[in-house]
Amino acid sequence: MKKIYIIIYTILFVCSFVFLTYIGIYDSQNNTRAYVSCNDITLWDDYQLQQKNNTAILKGTISCIPNINNVLAFYSIHQNIMVYCDNILIYEYPVHNNNPFATTPGYNWNFVTLPKADCHLTIHISSPYDGYIEKLPIFYYGSYPAVIGQIIGKNMLSFLFCALIFCIGIGMVGYWCYIRFQMPIKLNLLYLGFFAILLSIWSGNESRFTTLLLKSNLICSYMAFISLMLLPLPFALFVRAYYEDKNKIWDIFCIVNVIQVTLSLFLQLFKVSDLRNTLWTTHIMIITLIIIVLSTSARLLKQQQNSANVKVHLMCITICTITLGIDLLAFYIGVWDSNSFGRMGFLLYIIILGISSVKESATLMKLGRKANAYQRLAYTDQMTKMSNRTAFHRDFEIFITSPNDIGIILLDLNNLKQINDTLGHNIGDDYIINSARIISNTFAQVGKCYRVGGDEFVVIIEKASHFNFEYYFSLMEWSINSFNTRQKDIHIQIAYGYAIYDQNVDNKLNDTYHRADKNMYLNKKVSSTLSTPLPLNHEG
Repeated sequence: MKKIYIIIYTILFVCSFVFLTYIGIYDSQNNTRAYVSCNDITLWDDYQLQQKNNTAILKGTISCIPNINNVLAFYSIHQNIMVYCDNILIYEYPVHNNNPFATTPGYNWNFVTLPKADCHLTIHISSPYDGYIEKLPIFYYGSYPAVIGQIIGKNMLSFLFCALIFCIGIGMVGYWCYIRFQMPIKLNLLYLGFFAILLSIWSGNESRFTTLLLKSNLICSYMAFISLMLLPLPFALFVRAYYEDKNKIWDIFCIVNVIQVTLSLFLQLFKVSDLRNTLWTTHIMIITLIIIVLSTSARLLKQQQNSANVKVHLMCITICTITLGIDLLAFYIGVWDSNSFGRMGFLLYIIILGISSVKESATLMKLGRKANAYQRLAYTDQMTKMSNRTAFHRDFEIFITSPNDIGIILLDLNNLKQINDTLGHNIGDDYIINSARIISNTFAQVGKCYRVGGDEFVVIIEKASHFNFEYYFSLMEWSINSFNTRQKDIHIQIAYGYAIYDQNVDNKLNDTYHRADKNMYLNKKVSSTLSTPLPLNHEG
C-alpha cells in the first residue's frame, strides 16, 4: 500500500506543478492591473525601423514617469548597440572589442538610463553575424527596480528548471563516484550526469537570467556554444551503456564528435572561424545521433535484446518530443515564448532514466557487498578472524613471482593435543584464540598473519632484511609470559622459526618456507625442555 501512496502523491505533485506553471505563464501574459505606477514597466514597440549599411536603425519617442530613474532595458545577442537621445550618444556596447578571439560581443542585458521623461531615441544595431540584425530585441522601459523585477519574474521559472537539472546532474556524478570507490559499476549514470550538467548550462543561457546573474557576457555566450557542442558525446555514451549495445557505430560517432569539437575550438582559438559559424557541424552531429539512437532502438527491439531498457528510453524520448512540441506550438500561436514544457520534458527524461540507473547501481552494489562478504568468509578463519590457509596460498603465489627480501615466520602451538585430550576442546579453542591474538598483536602491523592449520600459523614479512626479528620475538614472549601470569588454566607455548629468501640458497620461495619450518622445529625441541622457548634465528 505504501508504494501506491507514493505513486499517487507523485502524480498529484506533478499535476500541481504543471497547474502552477500554467497559472504563472497565463498571469505573466495577461496583465490585469488597471493603474499606472512607478512599479509598472511598458513595452516599447512604436518605433520606426530602417536598415542601412548592415545596421538596423530604430527611431521613436519614449514618454515615461519623471523622477523615478527610468531605464530602457533589452537583451542583445551578438549585437553591437549604440543609443542616442536627441542625437547625443548616451549608451554604447561594447565600447571597444571585448573579445580576444572574435568580434562578437556575446549576450548582454542593456540598461540605458533615460536622461529625461520624454526621450527622442535613435538606436543602431549591428552584428558580426548574418541574420542577427533582423532579430530585434524586445524593449521595456520603466524604473530600474521594476525592470529588474520583470526580468527576474519572466525568466526565473526556466532558470529554476535549469538549476534543478544541474543539481540532479551533480548528484548523479557524485553518487556514481561514491559507488565506484566501493566497487566497479557501469558508466551509464556518470554519462547521464554529465549530460544533465551540460544540458542545464546550455538551456540556462537561454533563460537570460544567467547573463543577469553572472554579469559576464562573453562567458555566457561561449558557455552556450561549448555546452551544446559537448552535449552529443555523453548522451551517446549513456545510450550505448544503457542499451548495453556493443555496435561499433557508437565508437565511430564518438571519434567523429571529438574531432568535430576539437576542430571547432581550434578554429576559434586561432581566429579562423567563430564557434557561431561552425555551429552547423554540431547540428549535424545531433541529427546524426538522433538517427543512430532511433535505428539502434528499432534493431534491439526487433532482436529482443534489452527490450525493457529500450522501451523505457523510447518512452522518455516521446515525453521530450511531446513537451517540446507543446512549446513549439505555443511559440508560433503566440501564447508564450519560453520553452518551460520542453525543460520539464528533459527533467522527466533525466529523472526517469536516472532512477532506473540508480536502481541498477544499487542492485549491483548490494550484490557486490554480498560477494565481498562471501569472499571475506572464504579467506577468513572463523575462529581467530585471521586470514586462513586459502588466503595464504593466494598471497604466497603472488610473493613467489617476486621473492626478493621476503621473510617467512612459522609458528606452532605446543601441547594443543594434550590440552584437548585432558581439558577439553573448549579450553583448546581458548588456547588457539588467545595464541592467535598474541601473534596478531605482535606481527599484524608489520606483516601478514595467517592460520594455516589447527595449531600452525605463518607470518610473511616484506623488506625482511631491515626487520628486527629477535625484537618482535621478544615482544611476543613478553606477551605470552604476561598472559600465563594472569591465566592459571592455560599455559601458552609457541614455537617459532624464520628464514629470509636468499637467492644463493633458495631456488624459489618454497625453499625459504622449508628452511623456516626446519628452524621452527628446532625451536620446538628446545622449548620442550624449557619453560619458555628461546628465539632462534634463521641461520640456526
